[in-house]
Amino acid sequence: MIDQAPSALAGRLPVTGETQSAARHYVVFRLDHHHYALPLTQVARVVRMVAVTPVPDEPPWILGVIDMAGQVLPVIDLRQRFAYPPRPPALTDRLLITHATGQYLALMVDEVLKVLEPDLAQLEVACMALAHSQPLRATIREEDRLILVLDAEQLALAP
Repeated sequence: MIDQAPSALAGRLPVTGETQSAARHYVVFRLDHHHYALPLTQVARVVRMVAVTPVPDEPPWILGVIDMAGQVLPVIDLRQRFAYPPRPPALTDRLLITHATGQYLALMVDEVLKVLEPDLAQLEVACMALAHSQPLRATIREEDRLILVLDAEQLALAP
C-alpha cells in the first residue's frame, strides 16, 4: 500500500513536468471490490484521509474541501460518483491528490494498492461501445481482473 506520494512525485505539490517513464505507470486503487487506475502523471500524491469541510449546494459526490499545503482542494467521493453504496469517510480511506481541469482535486478512494507499469499487451484503449463513459480511457488486464483506467480531468466534471 502507498502511504505517501508515489516516488516519482514524492512530496511535490504542484506537479512539475512529466517523464516518459511516469507516463507508462498507473496508480491502482480500489473502490468496493473493483480496481481502477489513474495515470501516475495525473497523481501528485497520496495521503491518508483528513477532516473535510462541507460546502453547501454541491452535488452529493463532492464531500467538501480540504487544506493541502496551503491550497484549498475539493474532495470528490468516487464511491458516490460511481453509484456505489454510500458510506461515511473512514480513517483507512485514502485521498489521491490529482491535477485536473487546471486545478488540484482530492479523490477519496477505499484503498491505494500499487503503482503498476503494464506491458503493452495488457493495456487496451476503451472501445467505441463504451464512449458514453467519459472518465474511462482504457483497461488493463491483470491476471483474472480488469483494471479500469480513468482520466482525472473527466472525473472532475458533472456526470
